Amino acid sequence: MAVYRFRVKGNGSSGGVKYTDGMNVEVAVTGLGSNGSPFNNIVEKLFIQEFMTKYRVEERLKFGVKAMFKSSRLDVEKI
Repeated sequence: MAVYRFRVKGNGSSGGVKYTDGMNVEVAVTGLGSNGSPFNNIVEKLFIQEFMTKYRVEERLKFGVKAMFKSSRLDVEKI
């Protein structure tokens, strides 16, 4: 099992979703998603789900959150 803390770098918007520096979510992953890079499909789905829940993002803006899931926009820490 791996737990990752993702923190947004900088301010801006992505597909209608406004974000600010320091916004963060924690994602717990088991199985295949816990090996290798945290930027994989399994972790991406969990990140989107957690971010939308924590920051009350509407379902129709899901692809804006998905576009944020890049190493250039996020700092990641394994805890």
